[in-house]
This record gives sequence, C-alpha cells and structure tokens, in this order.
Amino acid sequence: MFDFTPFGIISIASIIAAIISSKLKVPLTVLLILVGMIFGPGLNLIKENEIIDAFAEIGSIFLLFLIGLEFNLEKIKNISLPAALVFITEFMMLFFPIYFFSLLIGFSSLQSFYLGVLFSVTSTALTVSILKDLKLEKRKEVPLIVATSIVEDVVTLFLISFLSNLSSFSFQDIFIPLVKTLFILTIVIFISPKLLSFLSNFLPPQEEVFLMLSISIVTFFLWLSNILRISSSLGAFIAGSVISSLKREEIEKIVSKVSVLFVSVFFISYGMIIQPSYILSHLAFLIPLFFLILIFKIFGVALGFLLTGHSLPSSIFAGTSMSPVGEVSLLLTLLAVKNNILPPETFGLTSSIVIFSSLISFFLIRRYENLAYFIERLTPY
Repeated sequence: MFDFTPFGIISIASIIAAIISSKLKVPLTVLLILVGMIFGPGLNLIKENEIIDAFAEIGSIFLLFLIGLEFNLEKIKNISLPAALVFITEFMMLFFPIYFFSLLIGFSSLQSFYLGVLFSVTSTALTVSILKDLKLEKRKEVPLIVATSIVEDVVTLFLISFLSNLSSFSFQDIFIPLVKTLFILTIVIFISPKLLSFLSNFLPPQEEVFLMLSISIVTFFLWLSNILRISSSLGAFIAGSVISSLKREEIEKIVSKVSVLFVSVFFISYGMIIQPSYILSHLAFLIPLFFLILIFKIFGVALGFLLTGHSLPSSIFAGTSMSPVGEVSLLLTLLAVKNNILPPETFGLTSSIVIFSSLISFFLIRRYENLAYFIERLTPY
C-alpha cells in the first residue's frame, strides 16, 4: 500500500511556506526550496522516492507550460527589438565572466559553458512576484523587463533542447540537435498557432472543452519531444506558447489551480537535494560566484536599457529588478545532472544562487536610486 505520509508533510510545509511568504513578502519559490532543505536533509522527514520524483517531473512540466502561456508573439512584438538588445547585452557581459570563473575553479569547458548559460537567465516568475510585492509592477520599465526575461527563457529553453544531447563541441553534436530545435521553432511560430486558432472556431465555448484541448496539446508536444529526443520541459513550454494564441485566460487560471501541488513538490524536491554542509564547505567559491553574477547581471541589463534610451536611474532599476536567478536555471541544472554533464552537487550551487539572488533583490530594488546616484558620482555619465 502506498504511503501518503510524505505528501501530507509536503502539503503542510507548502501551507506554512505560503503563509510566511504572504507575511514577509518573500518569494514562495525561495521558501519552498528552504522547506525542502529543512524537512529533507535537515529533519529527515521527507525522503526521495519514485512517486515524489514523478510528481516533481510533472511539476516541471506544469511550470514550463505556465511560462509558455506568457510567451505570446502578439503580446511582446512591439518591444521585441529592445528586449533582444537588452538580452544580448546582458548575456555577453554575464556569460564570459561566469565561463572563465568556472574554468578557474575546476569545471570543464562544457560544464563552464553550461553554467554560463544557466546563470545568465532571469527568473520571470520571481521578478514579477517581487515587483508586485513592492507595488512597482506599473512602472514604465516593467513591460520591457518582462519581455526581456521571456526572451531569455525562450533562448535558454531552446538551448536546452540541443545541449541535452551535447557531449562535445563537435559539428555533428551541435548541428543535428540544432536542426531539431529549428524544426520545433517553425512549428510553434508558423504552423501550430494558426491551425489551433482555425480549429477553435468550430469548438463550443465551454471551459471544459478548452481544458481538454490544452491537455491534448501538452500531451502531443511531450510525445513529439520524446520522438525528437529533446527535453520534455521544452515540449511543455511550446505547448503553452501555442495555447496562448487562443487568448483564453481561463485556461491559465484552471491550470494554475491544478498545478499548485505538483509545482510545490518540484521546488521542495530541489530543496531536498541541497546539503547545507555543501553550502558551508563551498563558500570560498560560492560567494565570489554570487557577487560576480549579481554585479555583471545588474550592469549588463542596465547597459542594455541605456542603449534603448532609458535614463540611468531607470536602467539601474531594471538591472536590480532582473537580478533574481530562478526556475529555468533549476530546470537546466536538473537536465545537466540527468545527462551527466554536471555533477549532482551542482544542485546545491544553483539553488544557493537562486535563494541569495532572490533575497538580496528586495534590498537592491528598494535602493536603486541610491545605487544610481553612487554610479553617477563615479562616472562621467
């Protein structure tokens, strides 16, 4: 008989985390990871098993599906070029310092490449959540901030699809998975949304019908991902972006309610993998890496915003707002570990960066004007 005790503990822990998150205005994602650390390796109340792993896998699928729902080409097309410019500027300033630092502390060139990619991604969910908590979501910079973070998610998730099978930097290892990725991209942008919009005209307007349609589309893209040997996360993301073309907000509301348990298990399962002893024993390179990511991320984004015509205070506000590293980085780490690209201990590294960057972003966003004033005094700008 199946023991439901771990899920009872997870449910109670999730409720506690949600209450604390609401009271202290701390992102729920961060608290769920901390809960996993406390109830897992800390108190040893929750242990990994196949059922929890399966729920966590479903949670990752739901999470990427919900992110995909936010990626609507019509929604961000007017600011796509500025968003692309900010992304390129941020990525170029952030990737190379992380890559060379990773080489310096002993990672291989492929592992360093992977770390450079996964730590260059902003958490869309955490960024939006923090700005809402601080009542700053109506600022003029926010649409471009969100659009840039979505572009980061898209580029990173498509990198996942061919990096998952990448064992070297040879032409064959890169070219074949990249062709698969371009094939999927073609389906998403040119075929599926138009076909789905056409078919939706013949469907009854009932909420249940669109829910079943959503499930069918997700299932199809998960199957296609398996056939093409790319990540299921990418398939779920594509399904969400395809369904977003229907402009049915009720689908997102329904799926969000259904996905609460699975997504909670997903983040808590990450916390269960983190060993506090790992963090304490690796502070010598964890702290420098964290500040390296934080500094180059803030100024990379700020430079991109300056190039798009924003003022220095406005650009620094955007840089501090995009400082959290989040859920896509965790998913990318999971994929890398599964494919033996990164060692399992990297979970602790990534999760620590997620926790630290999310917590410090509250402090930085509140004081972005002071930071901008300090920079003005130091530079001829």
